[in-house]
Amino acid sequence: MKTRFLFPHKLRKVSGGLFLLSFVFVIGLLVDYSIFSMINPKLPVFAVAGNGELVFGGPSSTDLFQTHYFSWIYNEILDEMVVLLFLTSGLMYAFTKEKVEDEMILKLRLESLAWATYFNGGILLLCYLLFYSIPFLKIILVSMCSNIVFFIIRFRWVVYKYNQNFNEE
Repeated sequence: MKTRFLFPHKLRKVSGGLFLLSFVFVIGLLVDYSIFSMINPKLPVFAVAGNGELVFGGPSSTDLFQTHYFSWIYNEILDEMVVLLFLTSGLMYAFTKEKVEDEMILKLRLESLAWATYFNGGILLLCYLLFYSIPFLKIILVSMCSNIVFFIIRFRWVVYKYNQNFNEE
């Protein structure tokens, strides 16, 4: 069976470890953003749209509230780095090949992906009705990453159950 869109199995342990580590950091950022304030570097970044102090240009009292387009601004980048690590390691861990990648594993993978999408969409619809303003923006940020988490949990669970049933027979 040819699986063109899956990562090699040898990346599973490394990506799984990075995923768990970055998951802890993402939860820490969501609970209390100030936890990482001591180690959060403020670096110049190119922003398509962003608020902050311009790198090239005189400081202004309204810089923090003014949106700058296609310009270099100073930004604390720790949250971007953590989410980038979370998403890339999560995708790699979710879509690495199993030792034995057969039709049943592919079926379980597809069902888990559909289940995670439905579940994430349902929670997002519910939150759309119950949360407003800034708390809703936090829900959107969590929703961006939660589909991967739901998929990994469901897929690993059904593969575990499948292997248990297979070993009993």
